[in-house]
Amino acid sequence: MSSSRKSCTSLTDKQQAKRTKIIDEVLSTEKSYIESLEVLVSTFAIPSERYLESLRTKVQQFGASDTPPPSSIPDLYEVNELKNQHNRIFSNIAQLLGFNKAFYGELMNSFKTNQGNNIGGVFAKYSAFFKMYSTYTSNFDTSRSQLQEWMESQRMGPFIAACEMQESCFGKHGGGHKTLKDFLIQPVQRIPRYKMLLNEIIKLTPSGHVDHENLHKAESIVANVATSLNDDMKQIELRKKTIDVITQFDALKLTKDPLLQPSRFFVKEGVLKKVCKGGKKDFLFVLFNDCLIYGSPKLGINRTAPNGEKIHSIHRRFSLTNTYFVRGVPGFMEGFILVSHTKSFYVDCGSAVAANSWIDEIDSLFGDLEGKIVTKQSSWRKEGNNPTVT
Repeated sequence: MSSSRKSCTSLTDKQQAKRTKIIDEVLSTEKSYIESLEVLVSTFAIPSERYLESLRTKVQQFGASDTPPPSSIPDLYEVNELKNQHNRIFSNIAQLLGFNKAFYGELMNSFKTNQGNNIGGVFAKYSAFFKMYSTYTSNFDTSRSQLQEWMESQRMGPFIAACEMQESCFGKHGGGHKTLKDFLIQPVQRIPRYKMLLNEIIKLTPSGHVDHENLHKAESIVANVATSLNDDMKQIELRKKTIDVITQFDALKLTKDPLLQPSRFFVKEGVLKKVCKGGKKDFLFVLFNDCLIYGSPKLGINRTAPNGEKIHSIHRRFSLTNTYFVRGVPGFMEGFILVSHTKSFYVDCGSAVAANSWIDEIDSLFGDLEGKIVTKQSSWRKEGNNPTVT
């Protein structure tokens, strides 16, 4: 065998030991992960489901008799809602447990048979099933908020707290005591962990290794799944932020041209100064992907939005497709001019950096629309326009 051929297929003893150690980590972390999934199912999901079924049975028993139920017994509507909440919290965790058990079994068989030289082959074989995690991650934000409601409720909070005191939640899984919240986040973290471990193994796998091609194939698929899951999480957070902001403007109930639209998402917000005839006034400006709104706190309203902010009234909404923004105006570098068919005014952002940040965000949204961002005062005046402050 030539020296070049050997360099493509062999490892030094030190490299081989490191590669074996990483493969051992794949196996040990997978085992620990499965044990955590089993705790989720056997200590939390199944017992809480049985508890809800016992409540349903009690409701039905009292419904079949003339004796009124005690206050501790919920009505059927509440039981059904608790069941729906249960499904949202635990999502498809039972299916993930079944898949990962099969996956782990194949990893172990491969390790015993091939001494870790077919790990990539096993990952490649099962990698398509990793897409099952998209169901769990896309539901994770809902699961967290639903669990928070459970923990704060008098009915489910004490029940979950009692489950968390079971022996299965202590010690065995490392890091001491774990709560239901700790267990629920582990499936979200697992796919990125696979990607990291596969990358480490690839670094220690020569190009001529029998598992080289499968490792790269598996890493590519897992990386795509990880990216997709991450994008899903970002979209969920963005959608949540969008709803929070719209709720802050007390605009969910608008029936004429509702602010909440499936295609609308939050981009940027900040308290800026609108230059009025009487001077400068603070307003909360919010930029969405297709419009800009501004408003101020409602007077005499003490309630707050779900995000803890004051309720605001919308003063004006501008469609970005019908609005021009002028920046770089001499003597007004710390802001921009907003020009629409119905209203025009100066906006003071506090600094040139902040002003450019706002305009750059708008520019990125409509970069393909020529003429929407006017960068020189002279360019604007050539069109014969001189916006007045209103």
